[in-house]
Amino acid sequence: MSRLHPPRVIPQALRPRDTDCVNPRDRLRAVGRRDLKPLLDRVDVNELVQQIDMDALIEKTDLGAVIASSSGGMAAEALDAVRSGAVGLDKFVDRWVRRVIRPKQPWPAAPPALLAAQAES
Repeated sequence: MSRLHPPRVIPQALRPRDTDCVNPRDRLRAVGRRDLKPLLDRVDVNELVQQIDMDALIEKTDLGAVIASSSGGMAAEALDAVRSGAVGLDKFVDRWVRRVIRPKQPWPAAPPALLAAQAES
């Protein structure tokens, strides 16, 4: 099977067969109704990939920003995990302290300063 040069193949697929397909949406619908597998079998994907200028692509990509955002996301996830662990540990210690002390009066739901601030607002 012969391979076609990719820029010559794609316009053939988009060219309407019917003369009434003048609207771009009609063209897309007409292409969607066609079986594109025989056409795509003739496209040389390796040739397409070889035409990509990787140096220019890397040059345009801000790798520093990509690395910073991914490492920043990992740091945020690690911090969230530590915070969740600290909250769990705080609840665990609080339960044990209440069992050991066994106060006669119920403990406040929050520290006095926080309760006063909530009452004012």
